[in-house]
Amino acid sequence: MLHAVGPDAVLVRSDTVLDTLPPPVPPHHEALGARVLTESGDERGTVRDIAFDPATGRIEEIRTTSGEFPGELLIGLGDYALVVRTG
Repeated sequence: MLHAVGPDAVLVRSDTVLDTLPPPVPPHHEALGARVLTESGDERGTVRDIAFDPATGRIEEIRTTSGEFPGELLIGLGDYALVVRTG
């Protein structure tokens, strides 16, 4: 695609290779064995397993060394821990 820029109508190409690259892939984080923390910082063991709904792929339950959490309590997974809502 060409664009006119400035008072002299300089043409600039915008369909370069960089414009067509897909967005970068986010870093990978391993859930199994991850430390589990609540949003208030309380430790809740480590992840043993994660149960998924086979039809939707939705997380149904997070199984940890200190109990289970419903999937809807999951906030996120990062380098340091898997974080769940208190509740």
